[in-house]
Order: sequence, then C-alpha cells, then structure tokens
Amino acid sequence: MAEYNKQYTPTLWKNYPLTDTSINAYRLNHLEGGVNENDNRLVALSEDKAEQAVVNKMVKTVTLNKDTGVLTVTLLDGTQSTYDLDVEKVVANFDLNNNNDLVLTLADGTQKVVPLSKFVDTYTFKSSGTITFNANRKEITAFIPDGGITLAKLEATVLSTIRQYMLDAQTAKGQAEQAAENARGYAVGGAGFEGVSAQHFANQAKRYAVITDEAPRDNAQYYAQDAAKSAEEARQAAGCDGTAASISAVDVQGLVAAAGGTSDVQALINAVADQVINRLVAKGQIVNNLLATEPGNVLDATQGKALKEYYDRLNSDLDEHFMMSPDGVTAIQSKSGNTWRRLQVQMINDDIALFKSHDGGATWPEVKTLLTNADFRTSGVKLAEIFYDPLASSAVIKWTLSDNLIYQMVITDQGLRYDRWNGLTWENMWAK
Repeated sequence: MAEYNKQYTPTLWKNYPLTDTSINAYRLNHLEGGVNENDNRLVALSEDKAEQAVVNKMVKTVTLNKDTGVLTVTLLDGTQSTYDLDVEKVVANFDLNNNNDLVLTLADGTQKVVPLSKFVDTYTFKSSGTITFNANRKEITAFIPDGGITLAKLEATVLSTIRQYMLDAQTAKGQAEQAAENARGYAVGGAGFEGVSAQHFANQAKRYAVITDEAPRDNAQYYAQDAAKSAEEARQAAGCDGTAASISAVDVQGLVAAAGGTSDVQALINAVADQVINRLVAKGQIVNNLLATEPGNVLDATQGKALKEYYDRLNSDLDEHFMMSPDGVTAIQSKSGNTWRRLQVQMINDDIALFKSHDGGATWPEVKTLLTNADFRTSGVKLAEIFYDPLASSAVIKWTLSDNLIYQMVITDQGLRYDRWNGLTWENMWAK
C-alpha cells in the first residue's frame, strides 16, 4: 500500500471588511488542487485495499493450552484450527544405562533406549605395499615401508630431476671413459699419442741413460765413462790424492755453495744423490685421481685439468645464483627466462628484501621487504648457511637453532617460500 504525506494546508478565512483572504483564482485553485489530490488518494486506496474474503482468512488470535500442548488459531471470520504440539513427547531427561545405551525420558514418563553405536561410524584402515597402518588402542599410526615408493608414485618434477641425473651420470660415464682412454694414451702411447706418452719419454730416457748399439756415444753412461776418464787424467795431471773431495769444482746450480761458487766433486755428488733419493717423487707416488688419502703422494698433471673444470663449474654456479656488488650488497638469485628473483640484504638498513625483474635483470620494479633488521635475530643460531641447491634448482638461506628446529628461506623459479624443520619433517610456513 502506498504511503502518503500531508500535502494540503487549509486557508484561514476572514470576514469582510478584511480583504487579505479575498476570493481569487489562486485560492480557488488551491481548493481545487486539494480536492483533486484527495480524489487521487481515494482511487489509490481503493486499488490497494484487501478484499474482505482475503481479510477473513487472516489470523485474529493464537492461544496455547500449556497443559495439553494444543495450539488454537482463530481467523477473523471466526474459523478455528487446532494443532497438537505433542509436548508430552519432548525429552525431559536422558541417561546412560549399564550397556552404554542412551536412555531418553519423555515428558509423559515413557522411555526410549537408543544404542550409542548408531551414532558412531566404523572405519577400516587397510595396509598396502605403499603405506602400512598400526593400531595401538585408540592411536593409529601410518608409515611408508622400505621400498614402498616407486617411480610411479613420484611427483613429475622429481621424476624428471632423477631422470636428468641418470642422463648426466651416463654423460659423465662417457667422459670418464674418454678421460681414461686419454690417460692410457698419455701413459703407454697409441694412435694419436705418438711422441707424447710417458712410455715414449721413458724409452727416450732409457736411450739416453745407457750405451746401446743404436746410440753408442750420445748417452749418460758414455758421458759418465768419459767423465771418469777425464777425471782420472785430471787427477794424474793435478796430483790429487785419488778422492773426489780433493778435486775442485764450480757449483753452477748452487747445490752446496752459492750458484757459481767453488766446491768439490764429492760434495756435489753427495748433494745430487740427496736430491735423487730424498726429494724426487717416485712414479708410484703419483696419483691420477682426486680421491687419494695417502700422505706424501702427489697429483698427476692431468688432474690439473679436472680441478680446473671443477673450479670453472663452481664459479659458473656462483655467478648464476650468487651476486655481490661493489658496494657490498649480497644476494642470491634464480632465473627463469627473463623473470629473475633476487633475495637481497639491504646495505642501508640490513633488511632482507625480495626483488623481481621481468626483463632479465635490467630493471627491478617489484620490491617486497620480508624481514627487517628488527625482526631478524641471530642470537642462538648454531649454524647459518647460504648455498645453491642444484637438485631443486633453488638458492637457500638456512639457519639452525637446534637439531629439531631449523628455518630456511628458498628462492626458486616459481617464487619464494619459508620452511621450518620440526625434527621429523619440513613444514611450509608461507610462500609468495
């Protein structure tokens, strides 16, 4: 039904000779307007009014008999309807009997017995080769048996990583086999190693060491015999006493005296013998791997190449995922195409912030402070680590408070996450 506000204001008429309420068009039109508005409102009320038949079906009174619980509804036309609320069936009390059944006492004194088992569902835990359940009274535990996780149960990225490591291992095997072939070539010679193998130089050394039919003169043995002959001649010429100590010699290499100084042959021979016996490395002491633990051994020259490769790979990983600017700002970062993420310690206030670039590091429009220097505390930290995890392709900041409480912040291609080790498993605290 429409709502109406008061609209018409009556005129206070005054008798003649007063003329301030004279009859004119304005006041007559005012009267006509009031009559017209009343007529419009009567029409509207007629349209909005309820029919008598409808009104007769409306509720006039509602009464409740508290003793019987019967509700009586009386309509405007006098018609009555009763409704029994069955208050005598309302639960007045309840208890448990000796069989652990629920006993309901109704308002009329009757009782209903309801077994509690109807309120409890029974669940069955079945063990399998992947997961096993143990029940100890009301405690149920689940664990994964040894060998229960197969490749089919691994997440796709983990499985892909394992397969990549298998491929890398096969590649490394091929490289190792090639390196072994090269080592064999450099050791004993063969196609492609003519004139550069250890065997070749050993043969050369042997050829220059002793007199042979092919080299009767150009060898150490010949020159030693010739030197002995000359020494004998010199001794005879100089009147030496027959010992090397009585023969003067120039110490060209500085073995006994200063380089170019004067010594005797015996002292030089003793010095050379000491170098050969005590200072030269025996062939059996040369190790051609990076796993030896025997003290006193030395690495083969080919291991220099292996160390150089390890060093270059380490520098490459550091350059890719670890950044230190000239002003001392230190950060770890991950890269996925042109999207770079960088976890950085601010030089201004020692806050830890996450930077994000979408153009390969040219600009860093997104900056979010993760920890302020007021939030970050190192008190009680047993161990702090910053490293790159190649298995997960992520950079990690980890700090250990105890064996059962470790925190780490991990930056990956997908974003940043904050984890906690509770002594049994890693829990993710948040991810951004």
